[in-house]
Order: sequence, then C-alpha cells, then structure tokens
Amino acid sequence: MPGTEDKLREIELRRERWLKERVKETQRKQTSKDSQTAIVKQSKGVRCSSIGAEKHGSKRNAIPAKEQVVTRGKPDSPRLIDITTEQVRDNQVTKHMESYLASQLMSHTCPICYELMKGENRAPVLVFPCGHTFCSCCLTKYCGGHKTNQVGQQKTCPCCRTEITSSAINHSLRQLIESFLQSRVHLLEGKQACDPPTDSVPSTSAFGNIHEYNDQLSSLQMRIDILENEKLDAERQLCTAQKKASAFQRAYSSLEKEENEAIEQLEQAKQQLELVRKHLNDTDTKKQEALLAVDSAKSKIHLVGSSMDNLQNQFDKITLLLEAKQSG
Repeated sequence: MPGTEDKLREIELRRERWLKERVKETQRKQTSKDSQTAIVKQSKGVRCSSIGAEKHGSKRNAIPAKEQVVTRGKPDSPRLIDITTEQVRDNQVTKHMESYLASQLMSHTCPICYELMKGENRAPVLVFPCGHTFCSCCLTKYCGGHKTNQVGQQKTCPCCRTEITSSAINHSLRQLIESFLQSRVHLLEGKQACDPPTDSVPSTSAFGNIHEYNDQLSSLQMRIDILENEKLDAERQLCTAQKKASAFQRAYSSLEKEENEAIEQLEQAKQQLELVRKHLNDTDTKKQEALLAVDSAKSKIHLVGSSMDNLQNQFDKITLLLEAKQSG
C-alpha cells in the first residue's frame, strides 16, 4: 500500500532524526559535565589553598590571606553563576527531553485500551488500508485476529470505520517504541547523575506541558471516537437483536397457537377414539351373541331334522303295513 509505506518511511525518518539529536545532546551533556567537574575541582583547590594559608600563615599575613580568598572568590563568582546557569539550562533541556519522550510515547499508545504498545501481548498492529495502529490484544478482541489477510467477523477499523482488508505487525513502530523506552531509561539515569543540589532552583517547561496536554487531548479524542463507534455498533446490534427477538416472539406465538389447536384436536380425537372403541366392543359382543344364536339354531335344526327322519321312517312303515292288510 503506497500510503502505508509512506507512513512507515516517515516513522523511520523521525526515528533516525531523534537518534541523531539524542547523540548530539548526549555529547553536549558530557562536555558540560566534564567542564563542570573541572571547575568544581578548581574551586576546591582554591578553597584548600586558602585554608592552608590561613592555618600556616602568621597573624600579620592572616588578613591579606582572607583578602586573597575574597579576591580570588570574586573572579570565581561568574564561574559559579555560569555553573548554576548551565545546570538550569541542563534542567530545562532534560525537562524538554522528558516531555518530548512522554509525548512521543503517548502518541504510541493504543487508542482502545490507552496502554503503551510494547511487549508480545501488546505489539503494535497496522491495519490496511486506513493505516491506523492498535495493540494486538485489543485488535484480537475487536476483530478476532491480527494476522495478514485474516480478520474476524468485524471487518471495519475501530477508529475510522474503514473496511479492513488485512493487518500486520508494525515492526518499525515496535523498534521505535523500544528505542524510546531505552532512551528514557538512559535519560533518567543521566539526569540522576547530573542532578544539581537540592537547593538549586528547579525549572519547568510550559511548552512541554502544553505539548503533552495536546497529545493527551488527541489520544482522548481518538478514544472518544472509538467509544462512540462502539456505541453505534452496540445500538445497531441491539436493534438487530430486538428485530430478531420480535420475529422469534411472533413465530413462538404462532407455534404456541398451533400447539394449542393440535392439543385440542388431539383431545377431540381421543374422545372420538374412545367412542369408536366403545362401539367396537359393543358390536363385538353383539357379534358373539349372534354367532351363539346361529350355532343354537343350527343345533336345533339338526335335532328337528333327526326327529323328522325318524317320524318319516315310522310313517313309511305304517303305510306299508296298512297297504298289505288291505290287499290281503
């Protein structure tokens, strides 16, 4: 992406310029420290020689010795003033440097969690094509991942709402943040080594505070924008969820009505089934009774037929006997 490459190149140039300025500042501080040490040693030597003259000198030479200390102290006064001025200037430079480092580190905080993007869990991740940077932890929670060409269900930038096509760890910014942290440690160590006495006049940097406040305001404004976007997303999700809930409620009511109708029909079918079963039992009983009647009638017919056959045989015999007697 051309825009992303330009941003990375700009970050790299800023890092190189800052490193050069830091080298110059370190050299200047070392030179100032060496000259300050030499002046302090020289003033200590003058003070020691004056004390020796007071101890071993005669009473007659005591007053000139004091005058000598005073006269020697006069030329050293501008030097002491220079030392104090140099210390104040170093103090101001240190304050400016601390404010600059703080503002730079503040500009490299994640706009979602407001934490410095350092370490493995909060490595700076650059999203494409908008070029915004977030820590890997927040981007993982928001988008589901930070690998190149692999984003989660949320496919828009948390800051500008631009659709995310891919993402990658910003190694240049990561190295820059680590360099800033190391430089801050070295600067604080150098400041502790070159701190003036506690009775020296402290200095403040209004410009550094204003710059720091502006960076904080920018970060807070970005944080507010992100939270507003998250609120809009939550409202959209709420609206969608409410629509789905209403649709499911309507479907549930319809299914509940169908269930009640089916239960009612089932009750009616059960009643009808009981009635049919009762009729079936009655019919079966009557059928059994009819079958018994048929069997009884058949038996009766058989008995009557047998009796009729016997009577017919007797009738035939008597008829034959009667005919025989009449003919004889």
